[in-house]
Amino acid sequence: MRVRDFKPEDMERVLEIEHESFKDPYPRSLLEHIHNLHPDGFMIAEINDEIVGYIIGVMRWGGTGHVLAVAVSPPYRRRGVGKSLMVNMMDRLQRKGASRIRIEVRASNTVAQSFYQKLNFRQRRIVPSYYSDGEAAILMQYTFSD
Repeated sequence: MRVRDFKPEDMERVLEIEHESFKDPYPRSLLEHIHNLHPDGFMIAEINDEIVGYIIGVMRWGGTGHVLAVAVSPPYRRRGVGKSLMVNMMDRLQRKGASRIRIEVRASNTVAQSFYQKLNFRQRRIVPSYYSDGEAAILMQYTFSD
């Protein structure tokens, strides 16, 4: 497996994974906008030259990194792809000055919550009606030790 920076020609496959993975997928225009603003915050995972996952992470105010999305194509889940993407993004955000990283996850998505907990993310608070369908999000945070 290889993790690399996103290239514009990767967009079609990223959109496929986005739609396979989320109830409320990001539209192409938003993904393109994020990439234009934060080109170094968009990474791809490949296996045998096939894109199997992606991650988007950006720096926010006050030394906070924010993972906006991480998704892995269903046939490649539970094979270390998501972990590799997260570890690479966490390292990149730390090098950019992050002292902590946050991510929001659907309250009903206990599989994702468990995944992030294994990476030492901790639940911080519930954000009511975070998603367009009214579901709450769990805000999870990882804090780098000094």
